[in-house]
Amino acid sequence: MAKVSRGHRHHRITQEMSDSKVLLTMAAGKPAAIALLSKLYQADKGPFMYALYVLDSIGIYGSNIFRLYADVCDEDINKFYDVIHKVAVSEEEILNLKTTLGHGWVDD
Repeated sequence: MAKVSRGHRHHRITQEMSDSKVLLTMAAGKPAAIALLSKLYQADKGPFMYALYVLDSIGIYGSNIFRLYADVCDEDINKFYDVIHKVAVSEEEILNLKTTLGHGWVDD
């Protein structure tokens, strides 16, 4: 699966990683994020793994993935994938999402 690149910081995930390693890496040790990512992975692996590659490409991890799904997307998987699609194709949407998540949007 191709990674989406925006010329941002170093990516945390690689294509060589197992799916479980990708989930744990993207969750950044946040229990709520681990639970959410596991649930979404089980629901539909294909589009979900692509979504994680997009989020990695713009530097969104851990609790901010949880906030994106719960707060921005109202726990609606279709809204979640719509946001992912928008940020995958638009620099403006990336900035909008980062603004929505606010200061400290990257979990390091």
